[in-house]
Amino acid sequence: MLYDILIDFPGSQDGSVTEQFTAGTRRELSDYLAPLAVSAGWARPIKQAPTVEPVASVTVEPTDSDEPEAPARRRGRH
Repeated sequence: MLYDILIDFPGSQDGSVTEQFTAGTRRELSDYLAPLAVSAGWARPIKQAPTVEPVASVTVEPTDSDEPEAPARRRGRH
């Protein structure tokens, strides 16, 4: 998940290698580091738009004529 880094801090994504996180940047944080960084106020999650499932495709077959059909005439009283 993507996070806004709010203050500079050193942190470890995997518990063994430490790296520097810089305020004003956006970074992916591991499930290991994210809870600590958020609870300490060092980072906040960026709300991402929900994933939209693709709509099934529809194939439209061409008609015999490119002209639209005229609407049927209705008989009315004169």
